[in-house]
Amino acid sequence: MKRIPFLLFILSLSVSAAAMAPAVEIPADQLQFFEARIRPVLAENCHRCHSESEGRSKGGLTLDTRQGWEKGGEHGPALKPGHPEESLLIKAVRGADPDFTMPPKDGKLSAVQIADLESWVKMGAPDPRTAPAAPTVTAGGPMTESMKAKAASHWAFQPLGKPEAPQVRDMAWPAGDLDRFILSGLESKNLAPSPPADKRTLIRRASLDLTGLPPTPEEAQAFVSDESPQAFERVVDRLLASPRYGERWGRFWLDVARYADTLGRMRQLLTPLNPNAWTYRDYVIGAFNADMPFDRFIREQIAADLLPGAAENPASLAALGFITQGGQFQGNLPDIINDRIDVVTKGFLGLTVTCARCHDHKFDPVPQADYYSLYGVFNSCHEPDEKPVAVPAQIGAGTAAYEAERARLTTQGRKRLVEQMNHNASVFNANARFFLPLAGANRRLPEFQARIREQKKVDVPLAQYLVQAITRGMNVPRGQKQSPVLGPLKRLLAIPPEAFENRLPQWLAQVGSDRPRMPVNPAVRAAFAGRQPKTRDEALDIYASVFANADAAWHREEKAWRQSGGKGNFPGLSDRDLEAVRTAVVNPSIFKTGSIDAALRGLPRVINILAAGITAEIARLDVSHAGAPGLANVIYDDPEPRDSPVFIRGQIQSPGPVVPRQFLECLSGSDRKPFTQGSGRLELAQAIASPANPLTARVLVNRVWQHHFGEGFVSTPDDLGVMSGAPANPALLDWLASEFIRGGWSV
Repeated sequence: MKRIPFLLFILSLSVSAAAMAPAVEIPADQLQFFEARIRPVLAENCHRCHSESEGRSKGGLTLDTRQGWEKGGEHGPALKPGHPEESLLIKAVRGADPDFTMPPKDGKLSAVQIADLESWVKMGAPDPRTAPAAPTVTAGGPMTESMKAKAASHWAFQPLGKPEAPQVRDMAWPAGDLDRFILSGLESKNLAPSPPADKRTLIRRASLDLTGLPPTPEEAQAFVSDESPQAFERVVDRLLASPRYGERWGRFWLDVARYADTLGRMRQLLTPLNPNAWTYRDYVIGAFNADMPFDRFIREQIAADLLPGAAENPASLAALGFITQGGQFQGNLPDIINDRIDVVTKGFLGLTVTCARCHDHKFDPVPQADYYSLYGVFNSCHEPDEKPVAVPAQIGAGTAAYEAERARLTTQGRKRLVEQMNHNASVFNANARFFLPLAGANRRLPEFQARIREQKKVDVPLAQYLVQAITRGMNVPRGQKQSPVLGPLKRLLAIPPEAFENRLPQWLAQVGSDRPRMPVNPAVRAAFAGRQPKTRDEALDIYASVFANADAAWHREEKAWRQSGGKGNFPGLSDRDLEAVRTAVVNPSIFKTGSIDAALRGLPRVINILAAGITAEIARLDVSHAGAPGLANVIYDDPEPRDSPVFIRGQIQSPGPVVPRQFLECLSGSDRKPFTQGSGRLELAQAIASPANPLTARVLVNRVWQHHFGEGFVSTPDDLGVMSGAPANPALLDWLASEFIRGGWSV
C-alpha cells in the first residue's frame, strides 16, 4: 500500500464531533508541562500544515488551538483527553502503522517527545489556547506593548512597599502587627480567632515545624512546667539552635534546587552517581543553621567563586552545586543550560522564564530575547574536570589509605580501558581495506548498516564509531594541522573515479614531497614509493596495507615485550611513525592521563560499558571512604564570555539576532545595562538579591509560609507570574517581605 503521510490521516478527523468544552482553570503544574513540553513540539512539527497562525489547515484540521483538535476531522476528535490509547493523534505519532505516521517525510518524533504527548493526553490534555495563536513576534525583540502593560499591572512586578498594619476592633488579641493582619481578615468575615492552643500542642507544633521531630516527653514537660512569659521564646530559640533545624528547612530548599545523590539522564551507560553532591547538601544545611542572610545565600549559589574572599573560603564553593546539581541530559548543552535558567528563575524569582525558550512567553512579560540573554550567561561558563576541595578530609580518617586505594582503582581502570582501545585499534587496522571507502558515509543509513552486517567481522556500533573516527580524523578544523596519516587519505578519496587516472600523479607527488601544509607520515610515503596504482581500489589496497603492517608489528612487539617480563600496558611500537599509523583512528593514549569521563565522549558502546563500571567503583569509594575529601561541583567563567543568538523556535540550527547578557527587562526597566563582568553570573546574582527586586523576597516569604501552614499566599510557589492569580492576603505578604529585607534577609 502506498504510504500516506500523517497529515492525510489526521485531516480525516471529524468535523462533527464534540461540542466545545467550557474554559477550565488549568492547574499550574499542568500548565507548566504544556508550555515547556507540548507547545514547542506542536509548534515545531505540526503548525506548518495545521495552524491558523500559519494560514494552513490541511483537511480542515488545526492544532494551534484547543478548539482545533477538539473539532477534528472526518473520524472524530484528534485527542480523547485522559485516554492516549484511544487518541488518533497519539496513534499517529507512534507510527505503528507506516501508512499513518506523524510527522511525514522521515520526521518521526523522539521517544521522549512521544512520551510527553502521551502524558499530556493522560492528564486530560490541558490546553490554554482558546483563541487563534498570535503571529510570531520577531525574535530578539524587547518587551511588546502588551508585555509592558502586564509588567505595569500585575501585582508581583510592583515595587515592594510596607503596608501599614490594619486597624482591628479587638485590640486585646493581637500580640503584634502580624496578628493584626490575621485578625483583620477574620473580622472582615465576621469570624473570631480560635482559642489559644494548650502548651503541649504548642510545643509539638513548634518542634514539628522547625525540626521535623516531635518533642521528647522531657522537653514537653519542661515547657509545661515553665510559667515564665519567655517560656515559648526559649523553646523556639532552642529549636532554631538545633542542628535538626537546618536539616528540616534545608530539605525544603534542596527540593527547589532539584537535589539528588545522582545525576539524571546521564550519557548512556555512565554511572549516574554524583560523589560530590553531599557537599552542596551540607552547605545548604549549614547555611540554614547559621541563619545566613538569604541575599548572600543567593549570591553564593550563583557566583560563590566570584565573591570577595572566595579564595579564603573554599567551603563556600560547594554552594555552586545549586547550578550544577541538575540533570545532564545526555550531555546536551542547550538542555543543561535551560535547566540552569529554570532553577535560578523559578527558585529565586518565581517566574517560568524557560517558557520563552522557543517563543515569547505566552503569559508573562518575558520576551524570547530575555531568555537568551540569560542563556549567554550560562553558556559562558564551564564545569572543570579538576574540582576544588570544599570539605577537607577528616584528620586521622585514613587519607593516605583512601588516596592509595583510589590510585589503585584508577590505574587498574586506565589499564583496562587502554587494553580495550588497543583491541579496537586492531579491529580497524586489520580491516582497514573494508573501512577506508566508508569514510564520510552516513553511519545511520540502513544500507551502511547492511554492509557492516555483511562483513560479519565487526558489530554495527563499533563499526559506526570507527567510520566516524576516520571521518573526524580526516576533517580537522580550519587552521589546525592535518593528520599526516589521514590527510593524504582524505585527498585520495576526494578524487572522482572518472578523473582518477589524470589526477593520481599529482596526488603521488604530494605524498612523496611532504610539504608543511600537507604533511605525510613516512610509512605512508614509503608504501607508495615507486608504485603506480591504476585505480582507486588499487590505491586503497596499498593504503590499507600500511595499517595492516602497523597492526602486525604491534602484535609481534607486544608479545616479545610480555615474554621479556613487561608489565602493564605495552608502551607502543619502537618505530614511532608506524605507531602513529596504528593510533591514527583509535588512540588508546587518551586514557593514560586526564579525566576518564572527558575521554569517553564519542566513544563506542563497549568502552562506555567498561568505563561505567570503573567510574562507578571510584565514585563509590569517593562517597564512602572516611579519608575522602569533599569536592565542590563548581562552575567557572570561560576566559572569553560570549553573547548568545536567539534560536528561532528554540532550534540551535536556526540562530537569529545576537542579544547581550543582561537581566530581565520586566525587573530592570528599559534602561538596563548589559553584564560586563565575565559571564555575568555575579551581576545576575546581585540583580536577583537586590532589595529593589520586587519578586525575590515575596517568593521566599511565600515558600516559608507554605511550609509552616500547608499553603502559601500564592498556591504556585514556583510561579508568581500572571497566571498565578492574586495572593490570599497581599498586604500581609508584602508586609512580611519588607520585614524580611529590613531584618537583614534572616530566614
